[in-house]
Amino acid sequence: MTKVEKGRAFTWRNVLLYIVFNRKCDFTHYIRSPDRIRKDEVSCILDKNKEVCSKWFEKIFPGVFSSFNEKTLPSASMIVTDFYNMRPETIRDVTVLQAISGSSDKSLWVIDGWKDSLLALPSKNNDSDIVFYAKRSDISSKNNSSDKEFFNDIVNYEINSYMSKVISGWCVKHLLNKYYSLLAVSRDDMSSYNKYRPVTNLKKFRDFSKLWLHDIKVCSLELSDENTDNSYIIRELPRMIQLGPWGEDTSIELRDMLVRSRYTRANQVLKEADLLAYTSGVLNDVTQTLSSIRLQRFVAVITVFSFFVATYSFLNQ
Repeated sequence: MTKVEKGRAFTWRNVLLYIVFNRKCDFTHYIRSPDRIRKDEVSCILDKNKEVCSKWFEKIFPGVFSSFNEKTLPSASMIVTDFYNMRPETIRDVTVLQAISGSSDKSLWVIDGWKDSLLALPSKNNDSDIVFYAKRSDISSKNNSSDKEFFNDIVNYEINSYMSKVISGWCVKHLLNKYYSLLAVSRDDMSSYNKYRPVTNLKKFRDFSKLWLHDIKVCSLELSDENTDNSYIIRELPRMIQLGPWGEDTSIELRDMLVRSRYTRANQVLKEADLLAYTSGVLNDVTQTLSSIRLQRFVAVITVFSFFVATYSFLNQ
């Protein structure tokens, strides 16, 4: 069913101007197809789900993500379909999933042994939303129960067991990305010529060090050590293979990708933290030097002024 909506031209103001002043006005209609309506509705549901995920993060991790924007917090959504094969070559033909899958900006992964499942992970560091697709019939083949409510519980349990393991590894990677961004912004703000305020910048760095720098270094040091066994985060992650641009399986596994990207980003975060500390140290040295020069100039001016006052007083005796 096609939905027709009136355009912005149908406001009372535009109608009045058209009647009184014969002002040109394009009284057009917006025709929205069912595919577009479904796409908007699903996007709206995902936005609401993101709000729920944000509140969950604020409750479970009150200190870790407190300085991050709510829109950048990681979120996970689950889509269960009845009819569609979730492979990339068919997903492009399903209009309700086109905007969500974002195949150009997301890498697609399939669970080994679950042919109709698909996990979409963002390829960009500034994106944090992951979406898991599954086919209901594939889940129902594992369960012969006719109870619909019990079947829905089985669906939730099956997918949540996968999603919780993926999220645990994904959140660590996302946290390191946010730490890196936070450090880079602080360093750029401190070293910017247009924002050269030594005392203010040093106060900001002092507050930043109290709140973040210790936690960032401790977290990054543990994750950046190749000899440290911190695979417990993704040890139970199921074997997932990345799909190529044409839907073919590749040799890239999600576990290896998460470990490799986590190790690389942790080292980058450590370097950025050291660079921020070095920048603040240089800024502190420059500030002390400038303060010393200004103090010496002030003492010299006071000395000269005192000499002239003493000379003037001596000559007028």
